[in-house]
Amino acid sequence: MTAQILIQDRSYDMAENILLSINDSPMARESYLHLAVLYNRTNRTAEALYTILRALSLCSTLEISCAKYHEEHGDILKDMEDFNAAEQSYKLALNLDPKLAKTHQNLAVIYHIKGNYSSAEYHYKEAYKLDSSPQILLDNMRKLQRRLFDMQDNTCWRTDATCSDASVIL
Repeated sequence: MTAQILIQDRSYDMAENILLSINDSPMARESYLHLAVLYNRTNRTAEALYTILRALSLCSTLEISCAKYHEEHGDILKDMEDFNAAEQSYKLALNLDPKLAKTHQNLAVIYHIKGNYSSAEYHYKEAYKLDSSPQILLDNMRKLQRRLFDMQDNTCWRTDATCSDASVIL
């Protein structure tokens, strides 16, 4: 059984042992990635961050296959609520591979949290174009639409007689 299958089967101890045994082989970078995923899934965030940074140190800046390493780095940072750093990692991943649906989705979530709704909308739409199946994506898109609608309802235009001066948009 491969470590990846063991992680999916939640056999974390066995997967960790396999991955640790090959981390000095030519497959080290891939092993570090899977080990970081394992650590993150088992709430060992500090170890996950350290391990993904080791994997990233073995990546070149232009290597498309390293996009998934930046994506995982962003996931770990997002889980740590370091949204600015996660945003940067997701952007690096998308610069290498713009077809990463999950990365677009996670970047949209960060923009949504930060109140950058136009960027959130853009990345939700990109994620949807690449993979329309995740329910969480559809739910988040609906939340953003409701938020934008609520903001529009709370906007006073110069023609509204009931607006206070502070809320008027010229």
